[in-house]
Amino acid sequence: MARAHHPPRLWFWRPAAISGEPLPGPSHLRARGTLTSADSNLFRSPGHGVWRHTGDHTYDALTEAFVFNSGGGLAGAQRITQVIEIGEEPDVFTANVKGEIFAPANYPDGNPHTTTCATSVGQRME
Repeated sequence: MARAHHPPRLWFWRPAAISGEPLPGPSHLRARGTLTSADSNLFRSPGHGVWRHTGDHTYDALTEAFVFNSGGGLAGAQRITQVIEIGEEPDVFTANVKGEIFAPANYPDGNPHTTTCATSVGQRME
């Protein structure tokens, strides 16, 4: 990601658990500032969002996805914000993560009913 001040390519995230077990998965950060993400959580849709360069080796990212109950009904939405930092190795990052879960009636402008913080790491997939 440190190359050319943008992190296009596919990254494999290994997040710390925001709720329950950590669910690693790929995220595709595109050169024009958009991203998509997926994981193995059956109760979460793929995530869609944006990222931006904020400093020499730092980036912000925002991802949103829908969450579902065990019956397949809409349970709400998930918003994940991250502050990403590339260290000495340009193909590895760490991120401070804030996850929020919103009830359907409160999304997108209301208050989340659950907020958690975690740390994640990622590695570029070539």
